[in-house]
Order: sequence, then structure tokens, then C-alpha cells
Amino acid sequence: MNVLSATDYSSLRHINELLYKSTSEDAIRLVQRDPSILEDVRQYVASSFCFTEPGTQYHTGFRQQVKSWPINPVGQYVSEIAAMKRPLVVADLGCGDAAIAKELVPRGFCVLSYDLKSDNHYIIQADICTKLPLPGSETREHSGGQVVDIVVCALSLMSTNWVGCIREAWRVLKSG
Repeated sequence: MNVLSATDYSSLRHINELLYKSTSEDAIRLVQRDPSILEDVRQYVASSFCFTEPGTQYHTGFRQQVKSWPINPVGQYVSEIAAMKRPLVVADLGCGDAAIAKELVPRGFCVLSYDLKSDNHYIIQADICTKLPLPGSETREHSGGQVVDIVVCALSLMSTNWVGCIREAWRVLKSG
């Protein structure tokens, strides 16, 4: 079993502060003040808990944890969406490293990936809990502006204002 160093513990506390104990607006302000914060968090998570490139080693604890899961949520989403007829527009809210887009875009799907910071060509920077840069209406009386067929919220409902993410998903989703 690995023991957390003081740096690791500090990083975990920082992740907790950034993602679980603040609003999405606070997280965005923090990232705007210091853009390296989110990158530090992502690098820490990537190096400690998951792979970033083929062949990179998983953290032992995470590997064991994933084995105990009945399914890998992201892999399941990719499989289920890939089996659907195209054209589809998928919005991945709080996409992290845009794993869903990286799998589905080459297969001909339109995947709009949103996160606090855009760090590659797959990710659009947005606050998923306040206003996605997509048309839509909060009331179905004014429908017609919704453009999204599927919304994915995989591990993205972490901020204290997570209900806003659900509201935004409803606003941009097509009826039915």
C-alpha cells in the first residue's frame, strides 16, 4: 500500500477544495487566477489514478478499485452511444480529458466536451452549471432551440451548485 506524501495530501486537499466544496463559479475564478491549478490537479490525478497514454501504468489502488466496479462508466457510455444511429449530438458535461470525444468523434459522432479549462482541441471551456454556450430553453413552450440528443454527466456533479448542471442539461436537450 502506498503512503501519501505531504505533497500528495496537499494535492488531494486541493482537489477536494476545487471540486467538492465550491461552486462552479468559484472553481472557474480559481482557475482564471492560476491556470496551472487545474493542470496540476489533472496531472496529479493522471499520474496517480489513471492512464494518460497507452502503456502508462495505473496507480495500484485505482486499478484495484476499477476491477471492483461492475462497469467502467465512460466505457459503458461510449459503447451505448456507439451502438446508436447517427447523426447524434452528444454533450459531455465536465468531460475531464474528453475521453468520450476521443473515442466517438473518429467514429463520426458529434461530441461537444465541456470543462472548466480547455486544454486541447476536444474541450470547450465553460461553466456547465450556469450557462452552456448552446441554444435551448428552460421551458418546453419555446422549444426548437435544443440541439443536443444526449447529455453525459460522468462524475461531473461535484460542485455545490450541481443542480445547475442538471438544469443546463434539460435546457439544451431535445424533447424526447
